[in-house]
Amino acid sequence: MSNLMDDAVAELCHSLENDLSRWEIVALTLRDKKTGIEYWVGTGSESAITETWDGYSTAEVFSHEQGNMIKKSYEILCDKKASIAQQKVIKSMTKNKSKKWWKF
Repeated sequence: MSNLMDDAVAELCHSLENDLSRWEIVALTLRDKKTGIEYWVGTGSESAITETWDGYSTAEVFSHEQGNMIKKSYEILCDKKASIAQQKVIKSMTKNKSKKWWKF
């Protein structure tokens, strides 16, 4: 069972780091648009992601070690999404550079 779960975590981490459009960050959860599964991220920035969320309660699914791996991949996802958002803002600002900011 452990090898199967380790493989699932490895696939999950790979997806988090490489398939940005598949993932949606919703309040305290991370939602997989493909499967509909929500992973409980919680409020603690240092805590491992070990639980899933069903809309009412959490269920512990992953070990602490696996949760730490998922958390690292989640942080990579957040950094990549933030970088893309920043690039869009910069692009929109430079696109209208000829227009003065005080003229609407």
